[in-house]
Amino acid sequence: MSDSPAQSGMTHFDRRAAWSYGLAVFAICNGGGGWKIVPGGPFFSIFWDILPSLAAIIAIVLCLRNIRDLPWDGIFAGVLPLILSTIALANVFVSVISFWHRPYARGDLFGL
Repeated sequence: MSDSPAQSGMTHFDRRAAWSYGLAVFAICNGGGGWKIVPGGPFFSIFWDILPSLAAIIAIVLCLRNIRDLPWDGIFAGVLPLILSTIALANVFVSVISFWHRPYARGDLFGL
């Protein structure tokens, strides 16, 4: 069985959209959520920080490639994974920076 778009029924656009949604959901579910226990230790976790960040960046690139091919009425569906990926990157950034500045604190970056 071949994996060509003609036989599977999925176009490259559909595959990019599916991958962008999948990567965005992975990034939003796993980004910045891990506990950093060792004060003064590693600021980055591979599973909780690096992999979701890479997934979010790849999802952003795929979304930007898809947005230029979308009609005006389909922009919201194409922008949704872009927004989710940006939120995941911000969550990882806040997690790493807050642990970097105050390793003993268990709050967020802004002290709220």
